[in-house]
Amino acid sequence: METKNIRRTNLKHLLDVSELSQAAFAERCGLAASVISQLVNGHRNLGDAISRRIEESLSVKKGWLDVPHGESEDDLDYDDDDRPYLSLDEKRVVELFRKLPESERNNIISQLQIKVDDYDRLFNELIKVRNLPPNKK
Repeated sequence: METKNIRRTNLKHLLDVSELSQAAFAERCGLAASVISQLVNGHRNLGDAISRRIEESLSVKKGWLDVPHGESEDDLDYDDDDRPYLSLDEKRVVELFRKLPESERNNIISQLQIKVDDYDRLFNELIKVRNLPPNKK
């Protein structure tokens, strides 16, 4: 199989396991959505520069797009146990979180849960005020 076809197959696999839309995937990689669409549909070849950019953006090892792989997410070779669906901000949060002692991690988790609960409560109040259907989780 030619490199261009291997790269296209692997790109489609990354797109599938990321569970992102093409537009969100493109944004994560710093590319236009139309470029990702052209690459996926075979209207444009996936060159070295864009391949490396996608790999770096998704924390996949350099050169991963160039070689055939299996179909499961377990076959992905991530850098530092990252996943492609984490944004740069999310990766930074994980990096910082891992540096904290266990007791502080639990404290941060509790604070985040309180914050999420507050936003859910506020959102549901807004729904009631505007007579919208209730928020279902």
